Amino acid sequence: MTLHSSFKEAAQFMTDHHHFLVISHVNPDGDAVSSTCAISYMLQAMNKTYQLVNQDVIPNKLSVIPNADQVKVWNEDFMTLQPFDAVIAVDCADQMRMGSCHEQIIGKLPVLNIDHHPTNDAYGTVNIICPSAASTTEIIYDLMDVISLEWNLPLATCIYIGLLTDTGGFRYANTTAKVMQIASHLISLGIDAHYFAQALLEQMTFSQIQLLKHALTTLTFDDDGSLGWITITKSDLSLVNASFSDSEGLVNLPRNVEGVEVAVLFKQYGDDEIKISLRSNGKADVAEIASYFGGGGHKNAAGATLHTSLEKATLTVLEKCRQVIQK
Repeated sequence: MTLHSSFKEAAQFMTDHHHFLVISHVNPDGDAVSSTCAISYMLQAMNKTYQLVNQDVIPNKLSVIPNADQVKVWNEDFMTLQPFDAVIAVDCADQMRMGSCHEQIIGKLPVLNIDHHPTNDAYGTVNIICPSAASTTEIIYDLMDVISLEWNLPLATCIYIGLLTDTGGFRYANTTAKVMQIASHLISLGIDAHYFAQALLEQMTFSQIQLLKHALTTLTFDDDGSLGWITITKSDLSLVNASFSDSEGLVNLPRNVEGVEVAVLFKQYGDDEIKISLRSNGKADVAEIASYFGGGGHKNAAGATLHTSLEKATLTVLEKCRQVIQK
């Protein structure tokens, strides 16, 4: 199936169904929340009803995204209290990334899967998977043209924020000419680009600063300087009165050091639950590393969850990173 036909099928999917559950991945980032909310504005324009959900609480910083306050924490009661006839999953590389709610969705309701991760396993009834897109909101931007909906400022803002955050403020390698053309169009609709850049990429809370100070004390490099990593535990968070959402961007600290090829952020959620964020400076494929541990992502940005001790996770992940760097 061609990408063009996938867009047509997606448009038909949204036309044929009426009451949607819209969901994205656990620990949602800017693109995940923006994509979720962008879909809500499209469904409004199509006179559909919907419920926006996520396994986790939306980080406070992302509250600037229009309709972010409509994203509710997942509860099984949603499936019994509301008669959904379809699901739209955005920015979810596989069904497990939805969290525990995938058990109530996959195989029980038709799913439209919209995503830009190359590791996406096409779990949807209908799939739009475009790895060349910088963000899932870029795909939704193109879907707008297929469905022929009119633009409004809140919808444009959602699309823009997804692009802004997933390109690191238009600095990462996924910043294409098309991305800049889309951004230009959206800004022409009235978006305050400076405000969102400051609110989402520059402004920090006191707890983030405290966590940053602590994170720097764990910053470690291999002898040759090609691999760097940071470790954050639950006790670290308690110490500085922070949350895991405050760790967003910490993985870039080692990545930005000259000579580093791969950076890792280890986050200890529990004694046997370690989440890793991986970043590459372009040569090493961190999606390969994430996939090895059951995760996914892109060549330059990926992640996974390991159910083991922090010590074992650190040893095994760093060894895999070294193997990929040496390729």
